[in-house]
Amino acid sequence: MYHIALCDDEALQRQITGEILDRYIAGRKLAATVRKFSGGQELLNAMYDETFDIYILDIVMPEMNGIELGFSLRKAEHKTGQEGAIIYLTTSPDFALEGYHAKAAAYLLKPVKEKELFAALDNVLQKLSDRREQSVLIKTADGTCCITFDSIIFAEQIDRIPHYYLRDGSCVSGITMRASYQETMTPLLADSRFCLCGASFVFNLHHIRSITKNTVTLADGKQVAVPKRAVAALHTAWMQYWLKGGSKNV
Repeated sequence: MYHIALCDDEALQRQITGEILDRYIAGRKLAATVRKFSGGQELLNAMYDETFDIYILDIVMPEMNGIELGFSLRKAEHKTGQEGAIIYLTTSPDFALEGYHAKAAAYLLKPVKEKELFAALDNVLQKLSDRREQSVLIKTADGTCCITFDSIIFAEQIDRIPHYYLRDGSCVSGITMRASYQETMTPLLADSRFCLCGASFVFNLHHIRSITKNTVTLADGKQVAVPKRAVAALHTAWMQYWLKGGSKNV
């Protein structure tokens, strides 16, 4: 299921774009919902209760324009570990550079052409799908478990057993490792979202909220004490990840 937010202060434009989205969803037989907003603050308030995979934002809006809204969305998402794709709609090309800095996936001129919006959505959804499907197979005492990369917040080895902590609050424990922890974590470390921290931790950089002297605070509020000597390298990797726009993100 994909969740799409459409934000435009003009009721007619919301209706027109909404109808295009309805045709897209029906034509692609997509499991998706569309929620419409008339202003940026209304959308930001909704994020307390709902997360969105795609934001379709008008740029020229009163009080908070689409570029400002895009940066506010990124700031809010940074705290939750989520990041939706932004598609900008506007009557002027003057904001293209600012749209790029807000990590927009597409920038379309109004009046919106169905073909162009369809193409932008196809591109975004392909990337989202690829991201969701990446997974790792973990051998457990009960068999083999398949876990998506996105669901893993961090992994930790305790007494040579790897434990994978997930976004839903659960934990999957592997079997006693025969290889080193770093070798066991190779499938995760091959993806730029993950970073080895010391000898016992691997963090999903996308789900880190903050890093202090020896504590990592994750998107779900959980705090993990890590070796002080390993913090600097983790912090650098975390900053580089977001400076690059969040690798694997759209």
